[in-house]
Amino acid sequence: PEVNPSVEELNKVVEGWSLTDKGLAAFLEGHLIMSFVFRSETKRELVEHALSALERARSEFGEDLAFLTLYAKALEILGDERYAAVIDATILKTRPEWRSGPLQDAIEHAVDKGDWDRFDLLRTQWDALPRNSHICECAINVIANIDGIRALQLGDQAAAIRFLKAAVSVNGCPHLNSFGVSFRLAKELLSRGLALSELEEHLIAGEKYCISDETKEFRTLLMSRKEELRGTS
Repeated sequence: PEVNPSVEELNKVVEGWSLTDKGLAAFLEGHLIMSFVFRSETKRELVEHALSALERARSEFGEDLAFLTLYAKALEILGDERYAAVIDATILKTRPEWRSGPLQDAIEHAVDKGDWDRFDLLRTQWDALPRNSHICECAINVIANIDGIRALQLGDQAAAIRFLKAAVSVNGCPHLNSFGVSFRLAKELLSRGLALSELEEHLIAGEKYCISDETKEFRTLLMSRKEELRGTS
């Protein structure tokens, strides 16, 4: 199919298959469609179509890790309330040393939903990951940002600033070097008018990885805030 195929184009590919195992055909159909999701301009329509196919495969493949990974991603994109239960099942099915990926997804989802009780529970699982876990530097960056936001919620500004510094005390990785660091905590601190000098240091450190759109946006926000303060001094 084209780089940005339509549902109709993908259907034509699926119709050309001659699989007698309907469950397997549905699983592969869902897999094919999800592989194009992040390159498509009709993202939601594709995900809905993929989810429909995966639902048909669920009775046969519902305990399979590859299936659960795709199923969870589709539910997450669509904002389906079943996501939390499915990502939890995905985490349990994943070998402990490879568990950081789905666990990070679950943590970010809990924070996005404002479910801090669930975050605290998942965060203990993160701390319990074995020493031989594959944990990418970008994941360390993301978790430090979230830890800082949690610290702010608990009224510990000093801890939040420590997490801010930890967020950029990481080595580069393909993700950080391509998409940049997270400014989630930095934006929260800036919105509260806190730690402006530390935020400028954070920005400079973050720019060494990649000048992403988020990096540019945060620089604009920080410079605007500093101009406001100069105007009122």
